[in-house]
Amino acid sequence: NDHYECGVFGQATGYWYGTGILHDKSGNDHYEGSFFVQSGTAHMGLTMLYDEEGDDSYHVWKAISQGGAHDYSVSFLIDKAGNDRISSWSWVNEKGEQSVEDTGKKACLGGTMTGAAINNSFGIFINIGGDDTYEFYTKDSFGWCLQNAEYNNGRYDMFNAAMFIDIGGNDIYDIPQMELPEGWGAPRNNSTWKRYTTPGNPKMSFS
Repeated sequence: NDHYECGVFGQATGYWYGTGILHDKSGNDHYEGSFFVQSGTAHMGLTMLYDEEGDDSYHVWKAISQGGAHDYSVSFLIDKAGNDRISSWSWVNEKGEQSVEDTGKKACLGGTMTGAAINNSFGIFINIGGDDTYEFYTKDSFGWCLQNAEYNNGRYDMFNAAMFIDIGGNDIYDIPQMELPEGWGAPRNNSTWKRYTTPGNPKMSFS
């Protein structure tokens, strides 16, 4: 029953050609961090967080985590078995600013979460088995994909791919304030959806 906690760059992270791996074999584990954690990577990095079993919890306060990839990076988060809880939010004050105290008000202060990719990257999140609960306040999650390049940019014809997969169980998607663009499917149990957006080349964006 391990407890992993850090601010930035931890719990399987890679930065500027870096590689990060975290493999936990058993127990009811807790993962908590702020930014570029839980297999979140940037700038040609490669990361994997693999948890084999247990009722685990993952919480991120800000962004680019839980299988989130940025700028030619590849990220995997794979969790097998257990009733898991995955969330991303921060306490905020009346001005919408982050607070370290419980204000009773939650909001998202970032994105690129749970199998999401931006700027020619590949982000994947796989959760196998269990009755899982997801609590999120950002649309930039659950397989969200953004190839952020204009036509005259060399990145325009390079792929960008993101994938969110939850296999089995009766899962709960608690997304009370998630504003979705027209045509986007809302994450829910026993369903599929696509979640990519422009600018960029939609023919090279895969979600």
